[in-house]
Amino acid sequence: MFQASFCTINNPVSNFLKIGFLIIFISSCNDAKDSKKYSETNFQVKVVDSLEIDYLGNLWLINYDPASQRYLGFGNGNQELVVLDTSGVILEQFEVPHDGPNSVSMINAISMVDGKIQILEFGKGLVKLDQKGNKIWNLRFPYFAFYLNGIAGLPFFNMGKEVAFLRPEKGDSKEIDWDEDLKGIFESVYHAPILEIMDTTSLESRQTMPFPPGSFYQDGNFYGWTFPTVLRREKDWFLYLGSEMKFYHYKESAGEIDFVKEVSLQVKDAVPQLGVPFEKQDDFLDIAGKSYSGRINSITFDKNHIYMIYEKGFSEDFMNGLDKDARKRKKQIEDEKQNYLAVFDQTLTLQENDIPLPKGLIYTNIVTEEGEILGLKNQDYFEEEKDQVVYYKLKVIRS
Repeated sequence: MFQASFCTINNPVSNFLKIGFLIIFISSCNDAKDSKKYSETNFQVKVVDSLEIDYLGNLWLINYDPASQRYLGFGNGNQELVVLDTSGVILEQFEVPHDGPNSVSMINAISMVDGKIQILEFGKGLVKLDQKGNKIWNLRFPYFAFYLNGIAGLPFFNMGKEVAFLRPEKGDSKEIDWDEDLKGIFESVYHAPILEIMDTTSLESRQTMPFPPGSFYQDGNFYGWTFPTVLRREKDWFLYLGSEMKFYHYKESAGEIDFVKEVSLQVKDAVPQLGVPFEKQDDFLDIAGKSYSGRINSITFDKNHIYMIYEKGFSEDFMNGLDKDARKRKKQIEDEKQNYLAVFDQTLTLQENDIPLPKGLIYTNIVTEEGEILGLKNQDYFEEEKDQVVYYKLKVIRS
């Protein structure tokens, strides 16, 4: 793994570590009440290392593949992919073309598993590329499939001779009257299964992973898209939905993925998502935009724990006090945004929540083999423009 080289006082990583530790120390000692709260914590988060990547512009690391010991990232270009080693050295850099034998019309979701780049291609099917961008496997859907919004998580999951992927909408989106059909579409989405499973030979498919009971999306109001994210750990499956401060546990058995239970983050002061009656769906964006709801940003695993990275959101009063200029408003939100960590054990028992994470990082869903969580240094937050892209590695340790 990458060995830290920040022993001198002038090194920016060393300075950032000191600033990060100071922020955590100050936030935990802000007043008597907070001091008492954080003095009783069992876990703390420390920046322990970094990846300093020689790349000009934006580079978002999508995932880490333990089998090949490689990172996969999205670059600046149109469908530009970057493959890096564990030290952050770029090994491959190429654009996936829109035409030709290695083409992908549009990437809906992407990851690298067992050394192969896996892609969910918008409307068409599933693709595997090698690490140089050559297409080595392709599964075409027997229908046109589209997603109302972008999706998160793995593009698909291997299940023997079958593959599972996020259930798409089917049919020609041009034939849908979005004004007239929106109520019916989303009422269906709020009750439909989450995944589709397809036989890779016959192309026969079925749906599984029922929409979780108890979700606020089923209270009869309109909340927009659910933004489902699905993760798997052997026979255990996990689902979380946009703006819910809880996740759902499922179990795989005989080729089906069945609901087990709901697990709450037990966060008491998160700002709830605002919904509207379906007949007032046109007012949703205006009403929802009055506040900034809490949400889970990522779920990660190590050998002993499950980590939830989340934010609590901002109230309507806070949002009303922001600058009216869009650029200044965005900066104010970024300055105030705080990510927290919740720690669960393997039995899904909450060990601790509301653990503050260092500000100024955009947290990924990546955990290294050493159990380090990766966070991208946000240059806008620090008002810097560097020729390098920096990812910090954070370790969750017991106090």
